[in-house]
Amino acid sequence: MAQVDEQCGWVDKIKERESKATPGPWWIGLGSGFHLCTGVFAGDGFWIADCLTDKMLDKRYAVEDHRPNMRFIAEARTDIPRLLEAGEQMAFVLEKIIRQRCENKVCTSCNLHPACEALYLWKVGKPEWE
Repeated sequence: MAQVDEQCGWVDKIKERESKATPGPWWIGLGSGFHLCTGVFAGDGFWIADCLTDKMLDKRYAVEDHRPNMRFIAEARTDIPRLLEAGEQMAFVLEKIIRQRCENKVCTSCNLHPACEALYLWKVGKPEWE
């Protein structure tokens, strides 16, 4: 039971972190050769994260292209709220379908129905695949 308790509420924890983060959208600032670092910035120009020095974007020195990682960090600020909203919408639709099935007595043992169980586990923050 303790293991389940530790995993419960993971969606709420993500929502809390998202609500405390600097408002988006964010963007990446690639160095121009005059700046010390490239980074991720908020819309007002506020520096969110240093990513690497300009020199590391130069193919002569870089082990790999870090721009995809920078883009991922920057886009997360708008992607995460959209994913949370999509998850809430899917849970709402699933719950509506389950209730309709139960009201129509489509499932005979609703408390054990896999869809009901999946919805419950999603709501408490423990997906059934874990």
